Amino acid sequence: MEVDRPLDKLKYFFDDYSDILIVRHGNNIIGSAAIIYGDGKEKPFEVQKLMLEDNHQFEANELEFNDSMIEVAALCVLKNYRKTDVVHGVFENLCYEMMKHKKEYIIASSDEILAKTYKAIGFSETGQSFVQPKYNNLHMKVLIVSKNAALKSKNVKFLHWWPIWGEIVRRMKEKSIVKISPWDRARLFIREMSYKIVKAFDINN
Repeated sequence: MEVDRPLDKLKYFFDDYSDILIVRHGNNIIGSAAIIYGDGKEKPFEVQKLMLEDNHQFEANELEFNDSMIEVAALCVLKNYRKTDVVHGVFENLCYEMMKHKKEYIIASSDEILAKTYKAIGFSETGQSFVQPKYNNLHMKVLIVSKNAALKSKNVKFLHWWPIWGEIVRRMKEKSIVKISPWDRARLFIREMSYKIVKAFDINN
């Protein structure tokens, strides 16, 4: 990028309705992500716009982009931190933003490799894809996760729920941002205790 590029040339189309999530470790910035508060109409999501530019023909039974969603875009974590809990922490904060703004879903895009990480925390493929020009025309899949991944452990592997979603759900309950039924509380408690027992067993061996 040219050092003298005008400010208006640095702006991206969703800047006016998005926030930047910054991840720090000590005094260092180790990651970031854009949170896009689109509505699928006057405020398009990045994946939606890129699919249209990729000449994607939307079918009636496909994902409908609307204001019940937020999008996480341009997720970036330094290589040395990608196998740590940092990625989990990013999605804890994204979940918090989703609930705080009374949204139902988070949408994201990913290549084949990173898609495995998304799926482990509850995302599922929509069957839609596009080419991302920012990443040398990389083929990207569109994924989605419901708030029920956090609140009901939907599509989340049994032992994965607590380390990814547990603490953020507890914090949101304390702040009365979410309400969870007695049945779901019991199910989530079983997952929490199972994870902690397995973790303790691993440490002791």
